[in-house]
Amino acid sequence: MRTELIKFIGLTSILFLISCNKNDEEFRLGSQFLESQSNVMLIDTFTVEMSTVIVDSFATSGLYSALVGSFQDTIFGKVDCRSFFRIGIPVSGSILENDVYDSVKLILKHSGYSYGDTTKPFTINVNRVLDDIEAIDNKYLYSTSSFPVEETPIGSYTYNPWPNFMDSVEVPIDNNIGKELYDMIYEKDEIVSTNQKFRYYYLKGLALTAPGAKAILKYTASPDYIKIRLYYHRYVNNERVDLEMDFPMTNSELQFNQIKHDFSGSKYGLQSVKNQRDAIVSSKTGDCSFLYGGVGLLLKIRFPSMSNFLLVKNRFILSAQLELRPKAGTYRNFRLPSVLINYKTDYSNKFGSILYNYDGSIKQPSLVVDNEFNVGTIYKFDVSDYIKNELSDSYFDTDQGLLISTLPDYFVDKFDRIVFEGDRVPVLKLYVVNY
Repeated sequence: MRTELIKFIGLTSILFLISCNKNDEEFRLGSQFLESQSNVMLIDTFTVEMSTVIVDSFATSGLYSALVGSFQDTIFGKVDCRSFFRIGIPVSGSILENDVYDSVKLILKHSGYSYGDTTKPFTINVNRVLDDIEAIDNKYLYSTSSFPVEETPIGSYTYNPWPNFMDSVEVPIDNNIGKELYDMIYEKDEIVSTNQKFRYYYLKGLALTAPGAKAILKYTASPDYIKIRLYYHRYVNNERVDLEMDFPMTNSELQFNQIKHDFSGSKYGLQSVKNQRDAIVSSKTGDCSFLYGGVGLLLKIRFPSMSNFLLVKNRFILSAQLELRPKAGTYRNFRLPSVLINYKTDYSNKFGSILYNYDGSIKQPSLVVDNEFNVGTIYKFDVSDYIKNELSDSYFDTDQGLLISTLPDYFVDKFDRIVFEGDRVPVLKLYVVNY
């Protein structure tokens, strides 16, 4: 009992000295253990294995965002986005006998988010959907979901969105369709009596596409911001009165984004990343691993030699820090995401529980950006609790690991991207006390 008490007092004193004395030397541990006067050591020789995992599909319905466009580069290849939604009947308004039809347009509202080159002209097309937009198992629609559309657009518009463009866009729609809508409202046709009949007999839905675009734009997807607007006028006391009537987007939970990727143009060999079950190690993808929101790429981390820690007894881990470096030159035109989260995972690469701090907040890394030389940028993750918990039963399962992602809401509708450098660059630093 006395011996254990002495050990406890000694360990407590060490922790106190570490917290109070910033001038304590750090002793690196290479091929052998080197002890400092305080018996605190830094071990940085445990292997960190990086790999890339792709999520097979993820829900993109009900996000209130419509992603449209495409982008291509030599790192990730090409990504293409289309958005699908239903349109309903007007909730108010009427057309009188002497009213006159003017035009019809699809109204869209920019969210302010874009990805790619927004200085180039952007052409958006509106296509009719040929089948009912229905959720899978009455729940969600996914990034891989698809519905057939008419090849010929019913509307098209070219404009320059520019960075952070926030204005509304009005896409002219075929006047034949506009006149049909006008006549149905005027005649009080049964087709426009309910949303269900309107969808069944006339318009099952619309798809927004932008083939050949150099950027991906995000529009706010809600009944207030996506609508077909009918323009017409009437004369009252010989004065013209301009009028409008809206056919709003309906069933927001069924609006979804289809996101397709093509890695064939990647110089890093991302063509080998095909399904979630297979984690592709960095040595097969140009000594780099990848995170790419919107497309579904995740960084996976394993610690295959961590079980060796158990070979030496009477050691206590003070902290464990994981350091990962973005590859220089890959984030010059794209801001690195500052908020990343860690999920536990296993050999199947499925999402497990998120790592949290003691106060209930999500564990996040610190990001240091080297804007001057572009070589010292680094993410630092505190994985102390994770490593300690995995070792707590005197066994470390090397099939276990971490999936690193952006926040869930960002991962499904923003194209945040990081190219992590491999080739012995990732480091796990263990600060250890021998007792």
